Amino acid sequence: MAVDPDTQEIVADDLTDNATEVPVLLDQTPNRGGRFYGDGAYDKWKVYGELSKRKIAPVIPPRKDAKIKRHGNSKQPPLARDEAIRDIRKFGRKGWKKRIGTHRRSPAETAMFRMKTCFGAHLKNRLLPNQKTESKIRCKILKHFTKLGLPLYFS
Repeated sequence: MAVDPDTQEIVADDLTDNATEVPVLLDQTPNRGGRFYGDGAYDKWKVYGELSKRKIAPVIPPRKDAKIKRHGNSKQPPLARDEAIRDIRKFGRKGWKKRIGTHRRSPAETAMFRMKTCFGAHLKNRLLPNQKTESKIRCKILKHFTKLGLPLYFS
């Protein structure tokens, strides 16, 4: 699911068995460009390629054993993933997360938590097409709940 970090509203949803279905989610989102916040499941070259094609900056933590693909002596521009790896080496993983703002992906994680709290952690249907329908219905209901109002937090 794709969530607007400012409103916490679900802007796109799709049920898949892997994170390479990013184009489907991106096609549904009204905001073209900007940044894409994702967790380690999205650390795949296909995802980076799609984001690059659409001129979207990825904010995805690379795996702990990630290797640089395009080294500094290359004449081609640096890859976003390679830059993330370099920054992690320079500032540490925690420092990189703070600098790059990975906390912005937490609204999506919060939305998943709300989804599981409201409807349970498992889908009721067994077949994938039916699960997709069930998932879309759940997202529509959760989107309606979000429009009704979210708790206010003060720090």
